[in-house]
Amino acid sequence: MEAALVVPLGESIPTPPKPDPLSVLPEREQKRPTAIVKKPPSRRLRPGDLICGDCGEGNADTRKFCSRCGATLLTAEVVKTPWWRKILPKRRVKVRKALERTAKDRRAKKSVTGTAFRAAFKTIRALVAVVLVLGGIAYGSLPAVRTWVNNQVASWQQDAQSALDLTYAPVHPTKVTATFEEPTHPADLVADSVSNTYWAAPTAKGEATLVFTFDRAVNIDKAIIQNGDNDKFDQTFRVERLHLVYSTGKTEDLQLKDQPDPQELTVQNGHNVTSIELHVTATYQSLHGTDLAISEIELFQRS
Repeated sequence: MEAALVVPLGESIPTPPKPDPLSVLPEREQKRPTAIVKKPPSRRLRPGDLICGDCGEGNADTRKFCSRCGATLLTAEVVKTPWWRKILPKRRVKVRKALERTAKDRRAKKSVTGTAFRAAFKTIRALVAVVLVLGGIAYGSLPAVRTWVNNQVASWQQDAQSALDLTYAPVHPTKVTATFEEPTHPADLVADSVSNTYWAAPTAKGEATLVFTFDRAVNIDKAIIQNGDNDKFDQTFRVERLHLVYSTGKTEDLQLKDQPDPQELTVQNGHNVTSIELHVTATYQSLHGTDLAISEIELFQRS
């Protein structure tokens, strides 16, 4: 056998035959591995999450492999809890009862109601706009419509003005007396409907009081009072406050200004009365005289 393996000198080594290319099977094409590029995490990171070192995805601390690229999380970085959050007390997880509505559910319900309301409002607004446009066209082009509208507006204005402008009728007392009076200026001059006369009473004798008596029950809703002596305003004392006592037992106070012009005052409690006592409880003093004076007191009832 050894002789068979030895090649004699001078002889060439035979070359092996070339393989037939058709008889060789082609190798399977292998895909190149795709490079993994780090990207921002797809969700907000929370303390304890595992950050994948290959793609940068944040994963829950219970996962072993990345949810985005599948890489192992054994060497993943753990998201740490901020120092200030460690100081704050931990929130307790609220366990909701069965059939309990959450704030999100209530907002959803409100949003549905609000959407329906807005839709209805838009429809009504569109209808009103159409009516106004058609009414404007009719008002401008049809004389009969224009006349009717003008008459209606005038009627409404008149009704509104009547409601605002209240009318009053005068109420005259049948008798006027006073606790004190000067002989030349008696009490009845305060209700004679003339402004150049006046009732005067000495202030040194005590509280001056006027008494108005009526022959029937009347309603007093307004009073017009002209204070002091109309001709010599600063020569006498003037009324600052009147205390009214009605025959019904009700009372009220009227505050007057220190001016010669007539003052209109509203009366609140003077309904169904047969007499009124007007007590002078405060006065504006005079440096030139000692008598109290009132030129005129007019009473009115709403008609």
